[in-house]
Amino acid sequence: MRKIVIYSGFNRVMFEKTGTENGIHKALTAKWIEKRAIIWKEYTWKSILNQTYKKWVYCLCCHKDARNITDKYFGDITDKRFFLVYSDIPQEHRIMKTLSSGYTEMINVRIDSDDMYHQDAISELSEALNDESQDWFLWQNGYCYQYNNPNHRMKIYRPGHGSGPFYAKRYKTAKWMKQKTIAIRCQHQNVIKNNPKILSDNKILVGITESNTSTLFRNGCFRRKIIEPEKTTVLKGFGIV
Repeated sequence: MRKIVIYSGFNRVMFEKTGTENGIHKALTAKWIEKRAIIWKEYTWKSILNQTYKKWVYCLCCHKDARNITDKYFGDITDKRFFLVYSDIPQEHRIMKTLSSGYTEMINVRIDSDDMYHQDAISELSEALNDESQDWFLWQNGYCYQYNNPNHRMKIYRPGHGSGPFYAKRYKTAKWMKQKTIAIRCQHQNVIKNNPKILSDNKILVGITESNTSTLFRNGCFRRKIIEPEKTTVLKGFGIV
């Protein structure tokens, strides 16, 4: 038996480029957390809830030093598939033991906390997992939705060299548990080096904020603008409108 664990690093990992504010890392401030929490609830979490494949759990990985703030925004989620995970290794390991109980394989599915999956993306992954020869899975080409822009621009997203933040990794449960952390210890830029099974295009939607702290974008990512009727179709496919 296998379990699919979708996870996002909310402010679990600190990035130097975000800097500090009044001596506090920005990703630990109430202002930063509130902004990203609103984006996560409106886009990322909604896209996961809209998946046609329902047998998943979702872990939102947060930094323990801002727990009192983070709890305020996520503590009211009652969906039993949702787990709020803090960067406290004993606590995280207890959650991992609970999730993996009775399962021989654990499937880690990564998504940034301001990005989205098409509503049948996890269903496609579930089918691909039947190929026992594959341990890595990768969604590549998709869309880029600039929801912070007044025009809500959407463009084609083509990550370079086959990398991307949308990938999954198959683990034997015992090996997964040895990590003592849910997050995969792998830079997404290097996933392509593991000869992953490439999944369908257009199943991912990358959101950009003016202060994105999880991904750097270059102009080469944007090949052409999607016209308005296409935008509506795309968003409906992701269950966002």
